[in-house]
Amino acid sequence: MKNKILFFCISLTILSLTAFSFMKQKNQETDQLKIVANENSAIKTQAPEKVEKSTFTDFIYDVGPRFRAIKKRDVDNAISIATFFDEKQLQSIVSLKSVNIIIIKGEKRIDTRTTGHSNKLTAAQLKLIQSFDYSTNFLIRVEYQQINKETGELEDSYSTPHLTIIPEKQAVHIDGKNELKKFLKENSKKSRTTPATRPRKPWTS
Repeated sequence: MKNKILFFCISLTILSLTAFSFMKQKNQETDQLKIVANENSAIKTQAPEKVEKSTFTDFIYDVGPRFRAIKKRDVDNAISIATFFDEKQLQSIVSLKSVNIIIIKGEKRIDTRTTGHSNKLTAAQLKLIQSFDYSTNFLIRVEYQQINKETGELEDSYSTPHLTIIPEKQAVHIDGKNELKKFLKENSKKSRTTPATRPRKPWTS
C-alpha cells in the first residue's frame, strides 16, 4: 500500500512539473505574440503621409531687374572695377588681391575663370563683359585687404556686387508701373488661389 501511495505521489509531482513547464512556455509564447502584435500595430497606426495644401493669396509685387541695374553702355565702356563699385567701397581697398567675373543663370553661378589681380580689367575680362547681352545677370567678386576700423590692422575682405544689364531705355507700361503690377496680380489670381498639394513626411518620434 505504501508503495502505491509513493508511486502516486511521484507521478503527481512529475505531472505538476510538466504542467508548470507547459504553462510557462505558453506564457512566454503569448508574451512574444503580444510584442509582435504591438509592433505590427505600431506600424499600422503610424501617422499616414499627410498632404499639405498651400495657397498664395497675395504677393508683394515689384517689376524690375533681378539685381542692381547697370546699363549696357556702361558695361561696354568699363575698363576697371570702378564702374561696378561706389566710391566708398573703392576707398576701403588697401591692397587688391583678385578680381573674378561670375555669370548667374537661374540659381547657378558660372565661373568664367577670367581672374585679374588689379583694379584694371584684363583683356579677357573686357572681352567677356562686352559679350554680355541685355538681362545678363553677373557678379564681380573682388578680394582685397582693408583696415579694420576697430583694431587698425589689415584684414582680408571681399565684395560681390550683383548686377543686371538693362537697355538705355527700359520698356514701361503705358499706364505706369502700378497698373502693370495690378495687371500681373489679377492675371495670376487663379494660379495663386488653386491649392498646391505637396506630400508631407510622416511624423516620427
